[in-house]
Amino acid sequence: MANDGRIEIWDLYENILKPKKEWFDLDANGEKIQIPKTVVRFNDSISPVLFTGNAKGQIGVYRSYGLEHVQVSEEDQRKRLLNAITRDDFVETKDAKKADGEE
Repeated sequence: MANDGRIEIWDLYENILKPKKEWFDLDANGEKIQIPKTVVRFNDSISPVLFTGNAKGQIGVYRSYGLEHVQVSEEDQRKRLLNAITRDDFVETKDAKKADGEE
């Protein structure tokens, strides 16, 4: 969820640079409703349902079709997140350039 009212669903295992789904609520004219969402909860028992609350006190209920809903352990979630944010220092690239006389 973002400060502009957008909901993003990420699968860091699949792609760390782009959300799997992105959604804005629309008003009657088809314009994006940009009220910041302040709370988001996934329903554990009636999947795939997502609940949100926004800065105006309104509640939204969303179904996410077409997404994989596999239970992932907390340890696996932590490993996936750490893998997604691990810094790449490009040591192999630097060493290869040094060997070729570049730098």
